[in-house]
Amino acid sequence: MADLSITSTDVRIVKEIESITLPMAETLTPGQAARIDTSTGKATKANGSSAAEARAQGIVAEVAGNACKILRRGSSRSETSLAR
Repeated sequence: MADLSITSTDVRIVKEIESITLPMAETLTPGQAARIDTSTGKATKANGSSAAEARAQGIVAEVAGNACKILRRGSSRSETSLAR
């Protein structure tokens, strides 16, 4: 099975119930899982390399300058076409 590719410019919020806007500790793009770095209070990529790294807060929905909006509750979609 092929990997799913998400184009960051195609990510759209469908319904926003709860979100947070934070400064970024590293470059993030819409569609990525994000967490809060507890030592800086900034958004960073979430991954499964440790318990602390796996504490995802949500999905990056928008990026503006050095800040990002993380969709914590709600729904999003990608306008990217899927092809076989």
